[in-house]
Amino acid sequence: VSLFATRQSKTISFNNGTRAHALKSFAKKTQGRCAILHVGPHKTGTTSLQRLLLDHSATLRSDGYATPVAGTIFGHHKGAKSAANVAMSLNCKSCTEFKSRPDQNKTLTSFELFLNATYTNNLSVVLSSEEFDRPDLDRELLLNYFRGRWNSLVVVVNYRRLYEWCLSLYFEIHRSRSSEFDGFVDWFMRNFVDGMSVLNTLRGSIVRDRYESLLLGHERIKVMNVHFNTSMEEYFSCQVISDASGTCSFIKQHYKAATGNPGHSLEYRRLALAAKERGFVGTAINEKELEKKISEIYRNTITGTRDDAYESPFWLCLGQEDAENLFQDALKEEIQMVPEWFDANGGKEALREDFEKFVSKGSLCSMNTTAVLENETFVASILSLVS
Repeated sequence: VSLFATRQSKTISFNNGTRAHALKSFAKKTQGRCAILHVGPHKTGTTSLQRLLLDHSATLRSDGYATPVAGTIFGHHKGAKSAANVAMSLNCKSCTEFKSRPDQNKTLTSFELFLNATYTNNLSVVLSSEEFDRPDLDRELLLNYFRGRWNSLVVVVNYRRLYEWCLSLYFEIHRSRSSEFDGFVDWFMRNFVDGMSVLNTLRGSIVRDRYESLLLGHERIKVMNVHFNTSMEEYFSCQVISDASGTCSFIKQHYKAATGNPGHSLEYRRLALAAKERGFVGTAINEKELEKKISEIYRNTITGTRDDAYESPFWLCLGQEDAENLFQDALKEEIQMVPEWFDANGGKEALREDFEKFVSKGSLCSMNTTAVLENETFVASILSLVS
């Protein structure tokens, strides 16, 4: 499903030394070659797509498409994630959480060299990074790197159902935490209900709108639905890159789609960290081993799992009103992003059924670690872990 930008502009401005050519001129020079910019957002299958591009860069090149390979773009991120260095160098203030920011000049110089070589060799270009979804990134500057070189520009935005995306985003943010952290319910309420944090600006429809507002008449947005029956890797290779027959054929025959990360595994980590910080277990015990032992003790002493979270005092779940509001937001998002697919696949009733199945698994619940650590049987069992 595609959404096309139609905003026209009488004058086109190009920055960073890029020469402005008339549309007819550069269309003739590039012989129909195009630039494809995949901008995420986060937690919509971007990593598997980037690995595909890197792993099959040679096949793509034989189809007339260049994508950055190892060592092409300077910066902290390597391999399939190297395009993230470009995002970090485009005045992105919210990128400060990265372990090491790149040298902006070195990164952008290496990026320009890659684009110049691609253009000189009369190749199309495909670039992917979820970091391009950042709200404070200089998107105009990013787009201008492609303007004047390729006769068409396609900005690709992934669509994932909002409730799935929120849970996956929570998992990504917290999975490496080594100190106690909030459960999903408290995190969701703080970021998406009580106050709209920067995380809310990373949802697909908002990312799409930010780019669409900048596009010129010959440029367009394409929405890629991760819920298609076809794998995202195959859809991207065969539909988004519509003239890469060699890559498309290879992916259809050989490529196995990646699976997403489950979020529920964080609950025992949260419980283990809470027990550790409250002094119930020793600090010397290995965290992974502690998490494993805590989960075993929980299952042996506590009645109530995620599957029956709504009936258990040891779990906290999103309230009915807030859950309904999440569904309504998800409904609006799906209609905005993939209207044709929405209508063809059961509309509101189908989405409601999928949402209720999601809820029934306890996906909108998190463990009440305080209640668990007040359970005498549980505490007596974990005290044996003190070292």
